[in-house]
Amino acid sequence: MSELLSKAQQLFQSQRYRECVSLLQELHEQDPSNGLYATNLCFTLRIVKQVSEAISWGELSIRLDSQSALAYLNLGMAYLVDRQLDNAETMFKKGLELDPKNGFLWNGLGMRSSLLSLPSQAIKSYEKARQLDPVNPEILSNLANAQLETLDISGAIDIAGASQFS
Repeated sequence: MSELLSKAQQLFQSQRYRECVSLLQELHEQDPSNGLYATNLCFTLRIVKQVSEAISWGELSIRLDSQSALAYLNLGMAYLVDRQLDNAETMFKKGLELDPKNGFLWNGLGMRSSLLSLPSQAIKSYEKARQLDPVNPEILSNLANAQLETLDISGAIDIAGASQFS
């Protein structure tokens, strides 16, 4: 199984997402109790814009492993793409209960707030994400954009400058 999972990772890294999905589905069929395969399917299907299918796999991954912050993150992101913003918030917060130092979950909460046009709330989440992952370009970009929305131009310029050196 680990050889097949390694192959799925290689397919993903080479952006051969559909082949990766097929292989992950095969792995899931071989071991249907392994939540990691469902979590990875949720993530990969979201990338190829099969969001409703991604959500189904994400929900399954949480039923299989309710202690996986990664599962909550991936399902939250799928809900975010599908504009199910309340569900996304719930997933990010459940993930943070398990892993409060996960910058990706804080970033997800910020993205949700940004989509709701709540830049001040988004900034708080992005700042927390930045404390945990200070060189992540996505977090830095999201934070700078939220600061621009609040017309905090100097803060946005400071963040943009910091990302140049990351």
